[in-house]
Amino acid sequence: MIEKIGEKKSDAQQLKEKIEELEKKAKVKFDIVVLDKKTVKLDGKVYKLDSQGIKAIKDYVSVKIKKAKKELDKAKKDGK
Repeated sequence: MIEKIGEKKSDAQQLKEKIEELEKKAKVKFDIVVLDKKTVKLDGKVYKLDSQGIKAIKDYVSVKIKKAKKELDKAKKDGK
């Protein structure tokens, strides 16, 4: 999902682009703001881009996508 973050662009900018890609694929909206090269604000919570922060972001993103998918599946099922 959120692969190794490179060195050319700031890590935070690269992460923002990855999240925006996921938004399109999963049809889930994330509010992500780049605060500086190593810090982002995702849905109101600030994350440092160290190994712990990246793991927390991955967990948060995957849970939010799973919840949205579950709601979508439920809506489809209820719609039939």
